[in-house]
Amino acid sequence: MIWLASIAQASAAPLPHLYLPSADQARIDRSFSMIAINTPLIVARPRLKEDRQPACGGTCDWVDKDGVRYSFAGESADRRYLVAKTVRASDYVWKAIPALGIGQARDRALVMAAVQRFMRGAPFDCSGPAGTPSPVTCRAPLKPGSVTITFDAAGKLIEARFVGYAAP
Repeated sequence: MIWLASIAQASAAPLPHLYLPSADQARIDRSFSMIAINTPLIVARPRLKEDRQPACGGTCDWVDKDGVRYSFAGESADRRYLVAKTVRASDYVWKAIPALGIGQARDRALVMAAVQRFMRGAPFDCSGPAGTPSPVTCRAPLKPGSVTITFDAAGKLIEARFVGYAAP
């Protein structure tokens, strides 16, 4: 409960960028995790572990105990806010993915059917380089932000990503 009070207190402070999600976008946000878009890193940090990769250059993603990955952006290290959440299918082997209602689905047709139900028929544009067996990306614009779902050449889910709004 203390972290909820911290989030509420941090949310009351003036933020550098106004984030006004629709009710549907807030529902999409919560399907990934209860750490809301625009939460300051300083508030979320106790619940996350930094995913240090050699190429991240100080802007590494953060991961929670459930495998949700978080991307933060901002003017400085002490003023970074959550802008995107990602789930990778490889982090959910033999587990349901709660984000976007994906559940146990991993095949493109099943994943997209589940996501369409969850997102109430939001229009997705699915594209990949023509004539090549490469990943296919399906994207639905939101106001603000977007949802992107990526599949490998065999049509298996790679990841789903929710971007709350464009980083400054």
